[in-house]
Amino acid sequence: TGKGKPAFMNHPEIKFNISHAGHFAVAAFSEEFEPGIDIESSFRISSRIIYSFFTEGERELILSCPDENSRRLMFGRIWTMREAFVKSTGLGMAVPRNTYETVMKEGKLAISQTLCEGEFGAYELQPIEDYCVSVVAGRNLNIQRLARG
Repeated sequence: TGKGKPAFMNHPEIKFNISHAGHFAVAAFSEEFEPGIDIESSFRISSRIIYSFFTEGERELILSCPDENSRRLMFGRIWTMREAFVKSTGLGMAVPRNTYETVMKEGKLAISQTLCEGEFGAYELQPIEDYCVSVVAGRNLNIQRLARG
């Protein structure tokens, strides 16, 4: 599509994204929104990632968990939510880290972002074994302008 997103050559109207980890693969499809999906193991917490990539609010969500297992799960949930968001934009790692964060909204994780106009919906699937899965989708109204620089 020119924005770093996969596309079906004969059906460009179908937007999709894929992810894999371990022996699992997941996919998200849409005719209206740009989906991003990510699956990752929540086996261990990386302090380097928490302090290099996560916002202060995201760190607080992890550190406020009552025990190691729930901190590990929250780390995986936030990581997959962040990855799904940058994949939904098509910009990947070019997305400035300070333009979005994972927040708790009405008891669920959501994306708060200043990158572009429009809303991004966020959804978490039930964990599969030790794997967290998040899907983010949005209209990406101004992403093309941003991608061209």
